[in-house]
Amino acid sequence: MDTRLLRIAFLLVVAVGSQACFGAATPWADAVVSFTQPDGSSTLGGPSSAALGAPDGQFVSVDTPEQLILAFTTKQVINGPGDDLWIFEAGNCDASVDVFGREADGPCTHLATITNSAGIDLDAVGLDHIDFIRFVGIDDSGDFPGFDLDAIQALNFIDPTPNGGGCIPAPGAAVLCLIGTGLVGWLRRTIC
Repeated sequence: MDTRLLRIAFLLVVAVGSQACFGAATPWADAVVSFTQPDGSSTLGGPSSAALGAPDGQFVSVDTPEQLILAFTTKQVINGPGDDLWIFEAGNCDASVDVFGREADGPCTHLATITNSAGIDLDAVGLDHIDFIRFVGIDDSGDFPGFDLDAIQALNFIDPTPNGGGCIPAPGAAVLCLIGTGLVGWLRRTIC
């Protein structure tokens, strides 16, 4: 094996050597449970799935009396230091929304009424963790057509699956790949 390639591969492993995990949970809400839009409610913004994943400027507008329920399927938002959730509104247009959280089998708890992008601390409402988040549109006296929800980020979360879902840290996975590649190269030289 060319030693220059081995050195480059080693440098890449060191560069990637963060706390990242291949196959690990991401901090974003990742599933739409339901979106209730009664007759007469706003249909501005995109589909409810626009609120999933990282902020990208695509949004769903949650107007009165609409209700949007999203889930964290690969993670559990936990009560940690500081804010535990960050809600991103596209454009920060001074619209408001009621935010509720729920543990998998627990009651729905009012977390906050927020205007624009804002953080939420689970400690303020006495919750240890949440799996679902519900947004209920608020009548802003007609001044704003709805809260333009872009993304929901879990700032403090855990992977509740056993062994963290079989997560292999990125540096370890890269080293394993390099060892395997090296062994295949060695075997090829030995056999051929």
